[in-house]
Amino acid sequence: MEIDTAVGPRKHLEQLRAALSERGWPADIVGVVLRVRNPDDGGLNVDVGSRDGRYHWPQGQVIEAAHVEEVVWAITHVLRGVSG
Repeated sequence: MEIDTAVGPRKHLEQLRAALSERGWPADIVGVVLRVRNPDDGGLNVDVGSRDGRYHWPQGQVIEAAHVEEVVWAITHVLRGVSG
């Protein structure tokens, strides 16, 4: 699914949460970010934001992707790398 840049930040995060959930990755909207947890170690998590129709890492760096699946891959890759 292409990233829908015409929706607001919350809807944008909800789309990402749904895509992560389909793959078994727990995520919750907490304030203005999506907190994604490693399903094998709930203590490993990352907060992802949405601004200007793009997803961002906690430090503000854009997650370069044209499709939600690419963002999911980037997030899960980081959280797997931390645990393994």
